[in-house]
Amino acid sequence: MAEDTAATPVIRIGVLGTSRVAAAAVIRPAQSLQGVRVTAVGGREAARTRQYAARWKIPAALPDYLAVIQHDDVDVIYNPLPNSLHGRWTLEALAAGRHVLCEKPMAANAGEAAQLLEAATRSGRLLMEGFHYRYHPLAMRIQELLKSGELGRPKHVVAKFCIFWFNRQDIRFHYDLGGGALMDIGCYPISLVRAVVGEEPRVQSAEVRLIRPLVDAHSTAQLVFPGGATAEIQCSLRAAPWRWRSWLHVRCERGSLTAINPFLPHAFCRLTVETSRGKLTQTLPNVKRTTYSYQLEALIRALQTGTGVLTDAADAVGTLRVIDDIYLAAGLPVRQPYTHFS
Repeated sequence: MAEDTAATPVIRIGVLGTSRVAAAAVIRPAQSLQGVRVTAVGGREAARTRQYAARWKIPAALPDYLAVIQHDDVDVIYNPLPNSLHGRWTLEALAAGRHVLCEKPMAANAGEAAQLLEAATRSGRLLMEGFHYRYHPLAMRIQELLKSGELGRPKHVVAKFCIFWFNRQDIRFHYDLGGGALMDIGCYPISLVRAVVGEEPRVQSAEVRLIRPLVDAHSTAQLVFPGGATAEIQCSLRAAPWRWRSWLHVRCERGSLTAINPFLPHAFCRLTVETSRGKLTQTLPNVKRTTYSYQLEALIRALQTGTGVLTDAADAVGTLRVIDDIYLAAGLPVRQPYTHFS
């Protein structure tokens, strides 16, 4: 009998822009994973785009974002552009029949995210939000522990992500570019508490401190879930260096768990579980492999098998609905789509 030589087609990724995060999120992981390669990059500055392509050995250096989306040798668009450009260029990519991996948050608000969900459904293409931490063994182990029933249902969840960003001129502090603590890193603890409890919360109260008009440097919120669980989220882009936080604590009916550094666990992480039998600090395999590598692997698997992903467009709508409500509860307007930026 003749040997079957048919191979699974390689998934080809086109990158919008020449950002550093693109190298970490898709370019380096693609070099070590089978079934995927980066085939094109496009940017606003021709010389910089050519240099970027040469550095990372990307075959096509294209003159703009649309050229990447329309390139024949591209199946998936990776959108790591400033937050203000996520909605517009993700819609363009879906309209062109491309799958999309978009950095978080996927849109300016829940309404725009719902439009992206509708566009993805209509096109039959995968739209994945880049909450890479959700695919790491630490996040998987947390979900496994909570679903096992050993700890009982979550009663109160605290998630914090606080850093100090030195450059006040960075895009993270510009409203027109989608800046703000909630839009940059606050979406992480919001995503995590939603995943941990498995329900959609109501914002009970919220407080923000502004660094510029409409741009939050620090945000906190108290959340209530339909099943009775409560949560607190905290985020900051200007926390004092000694107050750096990447932390999760879940108090359950019959115990608790605490995760140190759940959002960048490949740098370091620790998971501690406490029950009536005592305290156990757990180690995890392969924790040094990056969260981005696991995320890209999940994308490949979804496209090859037709299965879904944890961070799809529907999940993005849920996270952004909470962000919208936190801003409203703190006395700020909901972010509007940045349709006038290019």
